[in-house]
Amino acid sequence: MLGIPERALRNGMVLPPVTERPRTQGRSGLDRWTMLTLYGWWSLVFYRVFADLASEVRRYYISYLWWVFEPVLNMAVLYLVFGIFMNRDTPNFVQFLLVGVSVWKWFGSTVANGSNSIINSKGIVLQAYLPKSFFPMVVALTDYFKFLIVLGLLLLFLWATGFPPTRAYLALPALMAAQFLVCYGLAAVLAAVVPFVPDMRFLVATALQVGFFVSGIFFDIRTVLLPKHMLVFHLNPMATLIAGYRSVLIEGAWPDAQALAFAAAVGLVLCLVAALLLARLDRVYPRIL
Repeated sequence: MLGIPERALRNGMVLPPVTERPRTQGRSGLDRWTMLTLYGWWSLVFYRVFADLASEVRRYYISYLWWVFEPVLNMAVLYLVFGIFMNRDTPNFVQFLLVGVSVWKWFGSTVANGSNSIINSKGIVLQAYLPKSFFPMVVALTDYFKFLIVLGLLLLFLWATGFPPTRAYLALPALMAAQFLVCYGLAAVLAAVVPFVPDMRFLVATALQVGFFVSGIFFDIRTVLLPKHMLVFHLNPMATLIAGYRSVLIEGAWPDAQALAFAAAVGLVLCLVAALLLARLDRVYPRIL
């Protein structure tokens, strides 16, 4: 499998395939080498993602079913508290809240886990060479897979409570792509810095708690914020993405194209900054971990 030693696989450690630049000076030779390298890198990423998912479910008695039960329990609690006991006057508040919480959970989980991905992989970093972008990418894809399960359950709940699918669902891939860029980009930037400043892990946790309450999860920004504050609020890409998901899933409307483009642009900038940091510090991490 991709030149990975069987012994390394049995020990749970993934080593990259050994590839060398072709001696030929032709462009076709370099292009072929680049394609083989990218193929090997992505193959390792997906192998590690599935290995981590399999390792996670082995720790639970109910195995893969926990990925279904956990979001179902969370949705049930929110429904009981806000839909029945508190009896909020806001129309469709339970659906409104569930969409916001589900989207934020993907973001928060990726940033929290991804920011520690390099420092938590000290054993691999010290024993074998891997491009350091490998570690936050594995976390981002793992949490994306879990979000797909949550999204499926959320859609079933919305359909059962009077919110059928509409043509606006065609915008979901664009929303998820923009959010993936934001999630991975921020997680990778933090992953590049945390090994040098380990205390930043606590700041990340605090910032995520603050972000949870200021990203419009519990309130509709269109009815709560003053017009002069809207611009500042929309500088938060997660706030615009959450509003976009609600437009699609609850209102059956297309998301704001400018807001979506802004969120995607922020994600691309974060990914670029992360790539530059990780490339520059790539050989430094083994000396400081």
